Amino acid sequence: MSPRASYSVLVAEDEVLLRENLVKKLGEHRPVFEVVAQAADGREALEAIAELLPDLLITDIRMPVLDGLELIRRAYLNYPDLLVLIVSGHDEFRYAQTALQYGVADYLLKPVSAEDLRAALARVALKLEARERDWQREHPGLPEVSAQEQVVGLVQEYLRVHYREELSLGELAVRFHLNPPYLTRLFKRLTGQAPVRYLRDLRIAQARRLLESRPSLEIKEIGESVGYPDQGYFSRVFKLAVGVSPLEYRERR
Repeated sequence: MSPRASYSVLVAEDEVLLRENLVKKLGEHRPVFEVVAQAADGREALEAIAELLPDLLITDIRMPVLDGLELIRRAYLNYPDLLVLIVSGHDEFRYAQTALQYGVADYLLKPVSAEDLRAALARVALKLEARERDWQREHPGLPEVSAQEQVVGLVQEYLRVHYREELSLGELAVRFHLNPPYLTRLFKRLTGQAPVRYLRDLRIAQARRLLESRPSLEIKEIGESVGYPDQGYFSRVFKLAVGVSPLEYRERR
């Protein structure tokens, strides 16, 4: 893998100024590391992980709703490929030590300096590159590039047609006779994003069109029509993608 590969990052931190400062520092490491989402608590972070399947989670320990340790534990159980970098204070060091059992890649002490962040990201990049090389060695019989592109094209077409339905990565993988990790890696290698991110973008694009063109539709109806039957979840996903809630988006049009 080229050292200039792009890795997606989710930042979870409840203190707004600290989160914005960290995101700003991460901006200096584009395009190798790209912040694709921010979360103010563990629940938002878990939802973002499910929607986007980022390569790296950078998280605080103490957060409301769902704390960093529980977030890391659930991520470890459900998304074993996700690398985690902890940001913690000196008084939280024992919690950071506890999190190491969940495969945490590294940790940084607050306040995070540009130098410490650069060193940690370099170590993370090495791990991601090594993982990709190992995976390629374990799958020597991959289809030719043209066949890979054809498979990804079929997946994209299927998602464009069926985005309103309840879909999961596992169901997609079964339909196209692939295992989920391989489908994710293949799709991401050729499109730059995971299939679940592509699906989310399709849904949000259609939701935006409906919010702009169908003022008589309720927010719940719009969510249901694009594959999000739970209005609260739809609103959180929409805000994650667009930066404002569906209602705020409609009011600004």
